[in-house]
Amino acid sequence: MHHTSIGIALSGGGIKGAAHVGALQFFREIGIQPKVYSGSSAGAIIGALAAADYSTEDMLYFLKSMNIFKVSNFAWGKPGFINTDKFEASLRQFFPDDSFEALKYPLYVSVTDITNGFSKVVHSGPLIKILMASSAYPVVFSPIEIDGIMYSDGAILNNFPVEPLLGKCQKIIGINVHRRKEINNAEISSSYKLFRRAYDIGIHYSNFKKYKYCDVVIAPDDLKKFSTLRTQHTDEIFQIGYQTALEQKDELLKLIQV
Repeated sequence: MHHTSIGIALSGGGIKGAAHVGALQFFREIGIQPKVYSGSSAGAIIGALAAADYSTEDMLYFLKSMNIFKVSNFAWGKPGFINTDKFEASLRQFFPDDSFEALKYPLYVSVTDITNGFSKVVHSGPLIKILMASSAYPVVFSPIEIDGIMYSDGAILNNFPVEPLLGKCQKIIGINVHRRKEINNAEISSSYKLFRRAYDIGIHYSNFKKYKYCDVVIAPDDLKKFSTLRTQHTDEIFQIGYQTALEQKDELLKLIQV
């Protein structure tokens, strides 16, 4: 029987990436096995774990165990609050070969070249540094230097990298966990909070423009109420991703019916 080849684009969104895992769990249950992945930030990490054929239990374990916001991980004296070296150890456990080529399925990762000022998609060579760079949320994480160039969060310029999948699969599913919420003025109480808000609004609009390239978009509305960085709601966020995919079961099944 001929199977439709499916690609999945996974947006950034910090711990809200647990919703990606919920959606992937549902896909596996109904027989959707993506053949190519593309992701930014948290979406790049989940995409890499999926491309390495890890179980959704392992993906959730990774998100919970990273615990990268412990005070001991804070980077004093670097341009970011958190020292990304600690993050590297977690990634090495899951990707001992440290290469895109060692993954079972192709993966495309969005990063931002801060030095030259453009967005870049990487799909070969060493994996771990690229995953760290893609996840290096500005101000919170130090940028990552690779071959003399400073890289930061893929989300700055491409939080929802659908384009790398064009022409590489027959159908594209987009999962957007970066949902814009309405706020009240009192919430903008510091320059950091203003930066976060401006950043989030920019990402929201650029993500929305990519929907036209997707055959199905899963964008859980209930994620608006969660912070990007607090890890205590991981299981609840996973369930929201699963439930949103379940609600689109008919649309999803049409992708694999030939």
